[in-house]
Amino acid sequence: MEKRLLAPELFGYLVELASHLRNAGDAVAADEVVHVSKFGSGSTSELYGEARLLLPKILEKTGPILSTGDRDRLREVIEGIEREFRRIGGG
Repeated sequence: MEKRLLAPELFGYLVELASHLRNAGDAVAADEVVHVSKFGSGSTSELYGEARLLLPKILEKTGPILSTGDRDRLREVIEGIEREFRRIGGG
């Protein structure tokens, strides 16, 4: 059985990622991630949808400033979001 990426886990990850990006000197990307994380207090589908749009861009443009482990974790989260969309038929 595939591991689910539940909304609280996604929210926590986004907060952590924003912190990593800010510490690495990319305040713009950190602010984008914080903006998406704010959907965590409202609609779960908006949280997943906005994260689905943003995280691949974050991976592409900030990849060099993130550690290999951080990039791997980001890829895992992106894949988890895609699994959730397939699970609900929105993929």
